[in-house]
Amino acid sequence: MAAVGDNGMYQGALSAHHTFENGLSLQANASLYRDDGDEYFEAKVRDPIDGRFVEVELNWENWRFAIHNSETRLDEFINLSGESKDNRHTSRNLGMQLEVKSSWSDSLSNTTRLEFIKHDIKSAGLIASAEELQLDHDFFVGPRWQSRDLTLNSETVYGYNQSLNIIFGAEYSWEEQSRADVYTNYYNPETGQIFVDEPFYLGGLQVISNHKPFEPLEASFDSYAVYTQVKYTLTESITMFTGLRYDDVIDIDRKLSPRLALIYQFNPVHTFKLQYGEAFRAPVSNELHSNDEVTVGNPDLKAEYLKTTELVWHAKNDNWQVDLVLFDNELEDFINLIPVDEALSRFTFDNVFETSMQGFEFSGTLHINESAWLSSTFTQYIDLPFNPSYKKFGSIVFNYSQGDMQYSVNGIWRDSITVIPAVLPDDPEFSPYHQPSHWLFGATIGWKINDKQGVALQVQNAFDKSTDAFDPRRYDGRVPQKGRQLRLRYTYEF
Repeated sequence: MAAVGDNGMYQGALSAHHTFENGLSLQANASLYRDDGDEYFEAKVRDPIDGRFVEVELNWENWRFAIHNSETRLDEFINLSGESKDNRHTSRNLGMQLEVKSSWSDSLSNTTRLEFIKHDIKSAGLIASAEELQLDHDFFVGPRWQSRDLTLNSETVYGYNQSLNIIFGAEYSWEEQSRADVYTNYYNPETGQIFVDEPFYLGGLQVISNHKPFEPLEASFDSYAVYTQVKYTLTESITMFTGLRYDDVIDIDRKLSPRLALIYQFNPVHTFKLQYGEAFRAPVSNELHSNDEVTVGNPDLKAEYLKTTELVWHAKNDNWQVDLVLFDNELEDFINLIPVDEALSRFTFDNVFETSMQGFEFSGTLHINESAWLSSTFTQYIDLPFNPSYKKFGSIVFNYSQGDMQYSVNGIWRDSITVIPAVLPDDPEFSPYHQPSHWLFGATIGWKINDKQGVALQVQNAFDKSTDAFDPRRYDGRVPQKGRQLRLRYTYEF
């Protein structure tokens, strides 16, 4: 696949698969994406994207090995809280996975998987302009960090009979932040501290190794987990799932998480599901020990806990399908980003509250005829979300095909949001964040040239609607979103 578009956009992807005579199969995927982005603010700052991805997977008998590598650059635009043409952000990921499947008997099988992931980030954002500092150069700072994760998982499935299926599993995970350097353009080598003054300007962005305020970040975490799940078919129309998972994140927290699901197939068209589950997320290194010009870690954080109850109605026949989900989410010790000072210049993490969210989700598909189909989704929260986000949102997609031509129109609808700060800045020109309700429309026209080739013209945000997302670290909360995007795509199958 190859594609070109406005704002200097180009994209390419290749996927290939081959099976050798000895039974070894090889699958490879590669892709790249690049665009110069739109222009924003008076400074004409852009939001370019430059990304690459490569993946190779090998399968032989009961063994599987996969490796992938990705790199993404998001320079300029907004980093941390400030917009600048000199902002820099590069992230790289390397992942490997080795898996073996064993069948010990007709009723007993095992899958064991070893996974390694390495993540690198080098990022610096504008903290204060030269004008604000009354210096000759702006002040930039950010992380140059590396983390590594190693996970070993072994899962055994026991099929007692057609009605009873049992899963046993165990998992060990080791996480380490192996590098915690700073990326900045001001530094005092004698004190080992960032010091914003003209004599300590470095001439540009540089990586400073062994930065003392970041030393607590260089830590490792061990965690263990055991879990089990039982699937039991009570009758032809009733199936029950029950499960239990115990996690122990050493020196941070430990949790016991149950799961229960009951599925009732009322008839061939209607199915009902009642689901209950609990889960938790332990704080990560950045939330515990971060110490830079924008965020301050909190080593006393506890794991956040989530309890979810869902009632699902699923209905389907030859021409339509409907899913309706009623949900209740109970959050305990939720970790959130909160300001440290009234000036909203620094933020920290804290287990700020316990809350609940109720609402419903709808999704449906209608096959109008052999050539056309329509699908839609809608989500409604009963109360306002605890963080500023949409209380109501939905989407609609219409597809129509005629001969070798395919047409698609899609729309995304979002409710309005208004965020008023607890402390209003002493600025007569300040206006609280407000995003009116809006639609974003897109369309695609595709032409199948022959059995191997196809061309498609795609537009996103067709009417160039101006919208903003909310970020509490921004002075006015506003992060502008992309405008209209056009692209022409060519595909070739071989």
